[in-house]
Amino acid sequence: RIAADHLSKAFKQQFYIENRVGAGGAVASKDIARADTDGYTLLIGGSGPHIMGPAENPNIGYDPVGDFTHIAMIGGESFALSVQSSLGVKTFKELIALSKSKADPINCGTPGAGSLGQLMVEQMQLRKIANLNHVPYRGGAPLLTDFFGNHIPVAATPILPILQQAEAGAIVPLAVTSTERIPALKDVP
Repeated sequence: RIAADHLSKAFKQQFYIENRVGAGGAVASKDIARADTDGYTLLIGGSGPHIMGPAENPNIGYDPVGDFTHIAMIGGESFALSVQSSLGVKTFKELIALSKSKADPINCGTPGAGSLGQLMVEQMQLRKIANLNHVPYRGGAPLLTDFFGNHIPVAATPILPILQQAEAGAIVPLAVTSTERIPALKDVP
């Protein structure tokens, strides 16, 4: 939405946002790949639908390189692993210890199969770092609704949408995927 405001001012015409959820961004990517190539339809995609999704599913329904004209990079795609404050966990090490102390894995929501969030959870499982159960959502919005509503204890999400809840103390970010700390989450490794 921030980019749309700037684009509207720069091009002196209105840009409209349409959220299309599902399959970690693959549903929107497939729709956009089939849209008219008139220069009026833009997609903000990420590594999920354009790298991980096609790598996992060669029949995803679009060519992540050939079906798109990549024009700009808007920010990066850093994710945060966060928990509900009510879980009583303040650090990543505490989450690891808690997950290993339980017989059943702790549910961890992600924006969907093929998302960077799923990759985070799968890496933790593969390396036996934490005992987490991947819960794929049909996009970031449904995940955030459940996470902010305290219906899922752990979530791997893009950083921007969680900042306000983190500042309010409702959730606790434990780690970020960027190579450096994020200024808005300067105390989070």
